[in-house]
Amino acid sequence: MSGGSNEKVVYVKKVNVKNLVIIIMVFVGLFTVFKFTNTLSMFKGESTTDGRKIITDASEWNGNSVATKFSGTNEEVFIPDISRLRFDSEKTVQRISIGNPKSNNLNMSVDILLNEKNLYSSGILPPGHGIEKADLKACFEPMEYRAVLVYKFYKKDGLFLTEFDHIKCNITIDAEGSGLRYKEGMSKFSKK
Repeated sequence: MSGGSNEKVVYVKKVNVKNLVIIIMVFVGLFTVFKFTNTLSMFKGESTTDGRKIITDASEWNGNSVATKFSGTNEEVFIPDISRLRFDSEKTVQRISIGNPKSNNLNMSVDILLNEKNLYSSGILPPGHGIEKADLKACFEPMEYRAVLVYKFYKKDGLFLTEFDHIKCNITIDAEGSGLRYKEGMSKFSKK
């Protein structure tokens, strides 16, 4: 043999550890966001193409309702007969018992606004379904609050939901209790 060899020299590119760590962090971040957004709701339902969710496993709701009319179309719709909610100032999960009356032919969602802040948003409720309790993620100072319920109504056409109209109602929220958790700073909701 003439001193030459048939061996090939292969150069392996050195991996930049910093870039590898960044790529791994991005994947972990994306996975975390995906898992979080898929577990945000405690209810199952159909997802629509515009990202809204129709809650199909909310509890059956047979609460009292009143007839009202949309301002634009004068079409009649039913909304829960609610003028007052009572909250326990020591808890973040509150009983709200809000639902879409069976007599409606539209899907409905509800937002609770307090001091123009969105305190709670339900998913979209089919007729005859409702929400009994909601985690408001805040304790309330014992007092009376003025709030607004915004009922939004949707027509469903295949996978698309179109907001049809909405109705606003003023209500009173009575936060009752010792207010100890509020005073201790546990997840406060401030009226300011």
